[in-house]
Amino acid sequence: ELNDIENEELNFYLKEFSGSEGFPVSNWKLFKYKDKNFSFTLTPILKYGFSFNGNKSGWSRSWGAYLWGTYSNWFGSSLNFTDNGEYGDNVDINKFFTPATGHWNNQHLKDGIEYSDVKGSISFNWGWGSVSLMKDYFTFGNGEFGQLIHSTKAPDYPHIRLELHPVKWFGFYYFHGWLTSNVNDSVYFFPTTSHHADGSPIYRKKYVSKYIAANYALFKPFYWLNIGLGNSVIYDREIRPEFFIPFLLYKFQDHDLGLGNNYGSNGQLFFDISAILKHKYRFYGSFFLDNASIREVLKDDFARTWAGITFGVFSTNILIDNLDVKFEYTRINPWVYEHYIPTTTYKHINFNLGHWIGQNADMLHLQLNYKFMRGLNLAMYVELTRKGGLLSSDAQYDDITEKFLYPPVRRDKKIGFTVQYEYLQDLKVLFNFNYSSITDEDKTRTPAFLLGKHTNGSISFSYGL
Repeated sequence: ELNDIENEELNFYLKEFSGSEGFPVSNWKLFKYKDKNFSFTLTPILKYGFSFNGNKSGWSRSWGAYLWGTYSNWFGSSLNFTDNGEYGDNVDINKFFTPATGHWNNQHLKDGIEYSDVKGSISFNWGWGSVSLMKDYFTFGNGEFGQLIHSTKAPDYPHIRLELHPVKWFGFYYFHGWLTSNVNDSVYFFPTTSHHADGSPIYRKKYVSKYIAANYALFKPFYWLNIGLGNSVIYDREIRPEFFIPFLLYKFQDHDLGLGNNYGSNGQLFFDISAILKHKYRFYGSFFLDNASIREVLKDDFARTWAGITFGVFSTNILIDNLDVKFEYTRINPWVYEHYIPTTTYKHINFNLGHWIGQNADMLHLQLNYKFMRGLNLAMYVELTRKGGLLSSDAQYDDITEKFLYPPVRRDKKIGFTVQYEYLQDLKVLFNFNYSSITDEDKTRTPAFLLGKHTNGSISFSYGL
C-alpha cells in the first residue's frame, strides 16, 4: 500500500515515461525521432557547482551530451560524453579517500584539474538475455555507500558483458574487461621525432596489458531473498582464452594449468545476500575474499586471510510515513585489493575496483532520509571512517603479521545533511552541508585543506546527470 507522496511519485514516473519508446517525455531534448523500428534521442548534459571547505573554496562545471538509439526490440546503443573541470583551492586532485569516482587528469592546472568522461555501448538483446560491448560504470554487490565487489570508484573501462535470466529464480552475469596497469612495459618503448629541452628523444611508451574477468550467479529461492555467488580474476600480459569461458571458476586456473605464482593471476571469491522482510526491512551483506589458505584457516590461523565484509539494514516508513533509516558497516582487512605483482592488483588506473575506502580500513554510516514531497528529499547522516597504513604486500608473505588498522592511521568524522530537489526528470538542485574532523598520522597522503575541523558545503545545479 502506497501513501500519498509515494502515489505522487508513482504518477510522476508514469507520466514521465508514458512515451511509447520508454524514455522521459518532459525533459529537454535537442533532437528526437521515432518510427515503428528505429528511435534516436539526443539530450544535453549541464552542471555547475560551488563548494567550500573551511576557508577554502572552489567551483566545478560539466557539459556534454547523451545519445541513445534502438532498432526493433533486439539492438540498442548509447554515447555519453562530458567535459569536466574542478577549480579553486579546495580541489582534491588525487581523490584518494572519497567515494567520488577517480579520473586520470589530462593536465594539472594552476587552479584545478580538467578531465573527460566518455561512456558508450552497443547491446544485442533477446527475450531472456543480452550481450553487450560497453565502456560504462556498473556495480556488483549490495552496499548503499560503497560496494566491496565492484564499485564506481575507479574510472569506467571497456568490457564485454553477458546477462542471462532464463528463469525467475536465477540470473547470471559475466564480463571481461580491459584495465590500465600504469606499469611501463619498456620492451615496447621507441623514440619519437620529438625531443626534450636537453636534446634527448621523447619515447613512445606502453603499459603492461591488464585484464579482468568475473562471473556472478544470482539465486532467488523466494521473492524476498537474493543470494549471489561469484569469482573474479585479474591477469596481465597476454590474453588467456580460459577467462572468456563465462561459467568457469577462475581463481584456480593457474595451478590447474601448471603456472607458478610469479607467472599467474590474482583471483578473488565473493558472496552476497539480501533479504526483504515484511515489505519494510531490507537486510544485506557482502563478503569479499582476496586471499586465504584453507589449511591455515582450519588451524585457526587467519594471518594470511585477506577479506572484507559489509552488512547493513534499510528500513522504510519507520515511525512515520516517508522516513527511512539506513545503517551500514564495512571492514576491509590489510592488503585486500593489493598484490605483490603490481600489474595484477584489483585496481584500474591505481583506483580500487572495489570499495572506495580500500584495504586496512573501516566505515560506519547512519542516515535518515525524509521525503517532504515528490522530488524533494532530505538526508541527515553521520559517517565515521578509519584508514590504516599500507606496507608492501610481501610483508604478509614474509610472516610479518600486522594487526587491523596498523599505523599510520587517518580518522574521519562527519555529520551533515543533503537536500535534493528534482523539478523535472534529470533537472536537479543538490545542497550539501557537513561538519568534519579529520586527522592523519601520515601528513603526506591527505590534502592539507581537509585536515582539522571544518564546516563544508556545496550546491550544484545539473541536468542530464
